[in-house]
Amino acid sequence: MTLTINLKPALESRLRGEAARSGVEPDVYVVQTLEQRLGEGPPGQPRLPAAESELLLKINSGPPGLDWGRYHALLARNRDETITPAEHKELVAMIHTVEKTNAERIVHLIELSRLRGVSLDSVMKSLNISPPPVE
Repeated sequence: MTLTINLKPALESRLRGEAARSGVEPDVYVVQTLEQRLGEGPPGQPRLPAAESELLLKINSGPPGLDWGRYHALLARNRDETITPAEHKELVAMIHTVEKTNAERIVHLIELSRLRGVSLDSVMKSLNISPPPVE
């Protein structure tokens, strides 16, 4: 469907600026904004704003390509002091990947808390995320 809309110059300027900040063309920005405002699903069905959905996807994604079974096996071997030097090197690399992903996750959680206008603790509680125990 083609729709022509006449905008006042000031509004057009704001639209172009917001589109540029979002990294998309103005027409794409308009469509995304309308989809967020009007929703794509059935009427009355709640929908998260796109920015929140994107952050939640990032928060819930784990380290790419990490073999969790292998990771836990290496942790157990390290705890039991039966790990080989090659396995230890592999474990250290895996730990680095997990820690990097967790740091990125915290950044996304902080961003979500700012977006929602609530504390980080509140966001973590709402998502049932608790800090790891201190050992």
